[in-house]
Amino acid sequence: SLGVDLICTTKKPSLIPLVILGILLLGMLYFSVANVFHLPFAILFSKKITVIFWAISLLLFLIYGLDIILEGIKAFIVGNSTLYTLANLSIIGSTIYGSWMLYKFYKGINTYLYIYLEIAMFLIYFLKICQYINKN
Repeated sequence: SLGVDLICTTKKPSLIPLVILGILLLGMLYFSVANVFHLPFAILFSKKITVIFWAISLLLFLIYGLDIILEGIKAFIVGNSTLYTLANLSIIGSTIYGSWMLYKFYKGINTYLYIYLEIAMFLIYFLKICQYINKN
């Protein structure tokens, strides 16, 4: 299928960025759970630091997964809608909505911004892991 071909024809990802972004994902998960369950260190982050942290994390993941997003858009335009294309639409949709929630959070409206941003980041991360496994 086209989705498998797209994954196999992209360049092989390096293990170092996967490890670094995996550690960043674990930190983000702790931060999300810490605010819900009032775990230690959650109160140390102000609203401004939280917004900056999530925005930089999202930007890093989008830059790292840019090839995935572009390939998914190309496949969608051509008309080859596969599960891989659906994952890309999910990344784009959750990024747009999560960015809107991040803005609302910054303006003082309590939202669950973590859920939407984490979806985009996890999808990129798991697709990159699949690329790494397929190439090795």
